[in-house]
Amino acid sequence: MCVSASTDGGGFISDQYWDYLGYGGTVSTRFEAGSQSGGGTCADSLKDNLTDLEWAKNGIIGFEATNGGGPIAQPNYANTTANLNDLNWANATTAISNLNAATNKLCGYANWRLPTINELASLVNYAVIPPSTPASWLNDVTVGFANVQSFYYWSSTVGTPGNVWAVYFEDGTTSAAFDGMLRYVWPVRNR
Repeated sequence: MCVSASTDGGGFISDQYWDYLGYGGTVSTRFEAGSQSGGGTCADSLKDNLTDLEWAKNGIIGFEATNGGGPIAQPNYANTTANLNDLNWANATTAISNLNAATNKLCGYANWRLPTINELASLVNYAVIPPSTPASWLNDVTVGFANVQSFYYWSSTVGTPGNVWAVYFEDGTTSAAFDGMLRYVWPVRNR
């Protein structure tokens, strides 16, 4: 199919041509406020309208009270200190269990988990142009996440013995890493 650009007589390309190219019209928002258990919305999570998953809004929930101190019973959902979220994989799974058992649950839910490698990679916008990164795109005010780090995040997908898959939010690559390495933890839940 060949489409030619026609002008409106004043030298401007017609709206019909731009619509054909994908410009104009209404684009639905990919992420919106998450849900609160019992009804309403939750300011601490975002629903992904592409996958129907709900993600913690903060990319670095505080799962430790001190760097290297191990998972705490009540995570800090407003944490802004990155090294209170970087854990080895065993501690990451404990942190998620603690999140679900906490007195103050994230958005009131107790079904948070580590994402699969495919779910985690689905957050990557491969169209970002350097110096922007997948992390900076997610942190953009129009997308809505906060504190997403340009580093590795754990998935729940186990590779060869002793290795677990992770996504690198500097460039969106995936790789298996020794489960004793420190990586960030980003909870997700099915809606």
